Amino acid sequence: MNVKVLRRNCILCGSKDKKKIFNFTYNFIKNVRKSDPKFKYGWEENTNNWIVSCIQCGCAYVDEIIKGEAFEDSEKKKNNFEEELENFYNPINLVSNLHDINYNQSILINIIKNLKQKKNLKLLDYGSGNSEFSLFKNKYNISEIISYDPLYPNNINDIFKRLKIASKAINKTNDLDNEKFDIIICQSVIEHVSDPNSEISNMKKFLKDDGIIYINNPYMNIKKDLKNLISAKHIKKEDHISCYHIDHINYMMPNIFLKLCKKNDLQLINFWQIFNGTSRNNNFKDTLRTNINSLIHYILNCFGIYYKKQHFFLKLKK
Repeated sequence: MNVKVLRRNCILCGSKDKKKIFNFTYNFIKNVRKSDPKFKYGWEENTNNWIVSCIQCGCAYVDEIIKGEAFEDSEKKKNNFEEELENFYNPINLVSNLHDINYNQSILINIIKNLKQKKNLKLLDYGSGNSEFSLFKNKYNISEIISYDPLYPNNINDIFKRLKIASKAINKTNDLDNEKFDIIICQSVIEHVSDPNSEISNMKKFLKDDGIIYINNPYMNIKKDLKNLISAKHIKKEDHISCYHIDHINYMMPNIFLKLCKKNDLQLINFWQIFNGTSRNNNFKDTLRTNINSLIHYILNCFGIYYKKQHFFLKLKK
C-alpha cells in the first residue's frame, strides 16, 4: 500500500521540539473507534500517528498526517458531493435537521447584530460543505453568498442550480479576485486543515474593514482526556472523547487558537451569544442551558478566561 506522509512543525510557533501525547494505532482506530483504517485511509497494521505537544508553546497537533492513498484521493469525495447535497436538501431531511439549522441561524444572528452594516451583506462560507447558510439568504438581507470548498467538483454550480441552492460555489479562492465580505463563516474546518495559520490568513484577506469572521474551534483538552482515551474500549459518537479521530489533526486549546488569531491581526469580539436552539435538538431545557453557559463564558471572557470556548467571533485589529 502506498502510504503518504505530511510532516509538520508546530502549527502555532513553527518549532520542531515536541513531546508525544497519544498514539492513534491501527488497533485503536479499528477496535475502539470501530473504523476501518485500511479501507478508509490505506493504513497497514503497523501504521500509527501521534498527537504531540509543542515544547515551546504547548500547542497540541498531529505532527505526521498519515492517510495512505486517501491522502490525495479527493476525487472520490468530489463524486459524493451531489448525492450528499441531494440528501441534505430533501425536505424531509431538512425538517429532521431543524435543530442544526436553527443553531446555524443563531450564529448568523449573533454576527449580524455586531455588524455596523446590516443590509446588502456579502457572505463567504469558507469550507462550506452543504452550503447551509444559503438557507438564510433572503431572510437576512444577504445580497450574495459564496460557498467555498476545495472538495467541490468542477460542475458544482450546475448541481447548486439544479437543487436551487441560493449561492455561487467555488473550489479555489483565487476565483474570488479582490472581493471583500462582511461575513466569513468557517465552521467544522479549522481542526481538519494541514495549515490553519495559512487558512486564517487567507480568510482575513477577504474580510471588509468592519467585517466579522466566525470560526468554531472545537474544545479538545487532550491532556485532560488522555486517561479516558487510553482506557477506552469502545468510543461512540455521543461520547465526549469521540472528537479524537484521524480526521482531526489540530487540537488547539482556546488560548492557543487566540494566539494564532492574534498572529494574523484578528481580535476577539466579546459579547453574550444568544442561541435559539442547540446543535443536538430543540429541547427548551437544552437551549436554556446553552444560553446560561454562553452568559458564563461571556463573563469569564471579560476577565481573559477562555474556559471551554469554542465559538470565536473575530474582527480586524485596528
